[in-house]
Amino acid sequence: MTAPQHVARARVATPGQWSDPAFSKVAELARIHAGLVFPPSRFGSAEAGIRRAMATLRIANAETMAERMLVAGDVRDAILAELTVGESYFFRDSAQFDALAAIVEKRHATENVSPLNIWSAGCASGEEPYTIAIFLHELGWTHPARIVGTDIALPRLAAARRGHYTRWALRGISDARLSRWFTRTGPHFKLDEQIRKEVSFAPLNLATDDYPSDACHVGREDFILCRNVMIYFDGATIERIATRLLASLAPGGCLVLGPSDPLLTQYIDCDVEQTRAGLVYRQAGTPRSEAVRRSQTESWLPASTEAFHLDVHEPTPDAPAPTLHETINTLFAAPLAETTNADQARDAYARADYALAESQLQTSGDQQSDAAHWV
Repeated sequence: MTAPQHVARARVATPGQWSDPAFSKVAELARIHAGLVFPPSRFGSAEAGIRRAMATLRIANAETMAERMLVAGDVRDAILAELTVGESYFFRDSAQFDALAAIVEKRHATENVSPLNIWSAGCASGEEPYTIAIFLHELGWTHPARIVGTDIALPRLAAARRGHYTRWALRGISDARLSRWFTRTGPHFKLDEQIRKEVSFAPLNLATDDYPSDACHVGREDFILCRNVMIYFDGATIERIATRLLASLAPGGCLVLGPSDPLLTQYIDCDVEQTRAGLVYRQAGTPRSEAVRRSQTESWLPASTEAFHLDVHEPTPDAPAPTLHETINTLFAAPLAETTNADQARDAYARADYALAESQLQTSGDQQSDAAHWV
């Protein structure tokens, strides 16, 4: 009779704990080199990301991973790529481009039209900056525009430069846009060559690199998109990044974050405007009547976790019923206590898993009677 074979299995992290202390070393290095932070409620997802990188790199244990991460290179790049969500798609949350349309309209109304400078910070595989290029064409913009996409993950930037996408990355566009701007090549769709040439890409670490600067290819931007990026950072890092992003704006320029990102007026002095699709930030003192200063912000932010509940009221005759995206946008504007469900909701939204985000927000709201502080 053959003796039973014993197969070694990786220990699984329990909630709020690492399965191996070496994973905490990797997480700490991610904090040092990229400003990423992982509260106990995110240990599980962080460890899963580290394990994916280990499998890709054929590294057997977390201790070796931590040692190799000390040196800049493929290992560190792979870890940072796995610990940040690279999920995006063309024309995601397209209503947020209204702010860009307003800038274009204003420029068109001037006698001497100046070039547009646009930055997609945390651009993943290029879906967002390429969307901007397509959008400008559709708006009839025929003047010069500099569009740059930056990301911390070099593999994503390489994919962005290729401009080849699966149908999943194109799920947010119509068939008309698909046929106009893409050519099918087997299982992939090749982006229009002219659009691809209109966007440049560069590596940039928002947490540590010195910007605005010519060396980082950003500065005096009319429009900055930095969506679902701030959720990974602690308060001090958010303050530092937000200060630099706003310093990168040209006079009158605007910054748009994702619905799951924290409210910047908690960390810095700036102007913020509420729009139908979220918040638009400008440098403090921007001469714009619609801007809402820090002291005015609380007048329209939800005061309690009642906003978590997904009851959809009957629309008024002149207002359509809110979409799932609009509902989630509203929920993320409300105070979220630090719970596992709230963290998972933010992660799910960043991955564009809206159904899970909605479910986790509902659970989080049911678990709380009050939100003691902002995340």
